[in-house]
Amino acid sequence: MIFTAHTVTTKIYKQMRTKSLFLAAAALAVGIASSSAQGVYSQNVVGYINLTLSEGFNMVSGQLDADGTGTNNTISSIFSTNLPAGSAVYVWNGTGFTISGFTAGKGGGAATWDSFGTTPLNPGIGCFVSIPAGAYGGATGTVTLVGNVLQGAVVNRAIPSGGGFAIIGSQVPVAGGMQTTLNYTPSIGDACYFYNPGAPFGIYSFGAVKGGSGGAWGPSEPQIAVGQGFWFFSATGAGWTNNFTVQ
Repeated sequence: MIFTAHTVTTKIYKQMRTKSLFLAAAALAVGIASSSAQGVYSQNVVGYINLTLSEGFNMVSGQLDADGTGTNNTISSIFSTNLPAGSAVYVWNGTGFTISGFTAGKGGGAATWDSFGTTPLNPGIGCFVSIPAGAYGGATGTVTLVGNVLQGAVVNRAIPSGGGFAIIGSQVPVAGGMQTTLNYTPSIGDACYFYNPGAPFGIYSFGAVKGGSGGAWGPSEPQIAVGQGFWFFSATGAGWTNNFTVQ
């Protein structure tokens, strides 16, 4: 597998919508499945994602949501105080990066996010996370993200409507093929670029089939890990909707 920047584990819990507090101690693990079900759901689903980060740059995507709307997440709310002091998050804004630093206070005080910590980082948006050298003793560290799983017709709005580059990720915490498992319908000219520390990007493109109709991924269909972010070039600006239900 080309992607080696981090590995991820997930666990999803059921929670009754009428409850105001997470009943974590009494929750039971449940499976995840895609479906075309529509309408109002009787349950909230809360869970966590463990990201294993390396010192240096990592490319990630938060897939859990603060309040079930998919719109009120920021750098500081997603990562909270779980990153080492000296870390930074880079969010692509269409022309460059908005960078927020997590910096220790004077005299060794607790680290806090700078003013750019309010930068939106909703499910479906990817980013770079920079971990300072020595933060994990030359090894790796684990960052836990907690929140609601989005359900129903989940639309990834991080893809530019007119086409072009963006850093994205799947909005649902399921690993698999971008097209066959995660329901993206590719257009000729689409391409995915997976960050591989110390090596060239792994590139997967969707091109026309010689002498035939339609297109195909080359060298193979991109496989998206849970919590993984990647550069994506959209040739047409086509949307990505995933009908998703936790069962």
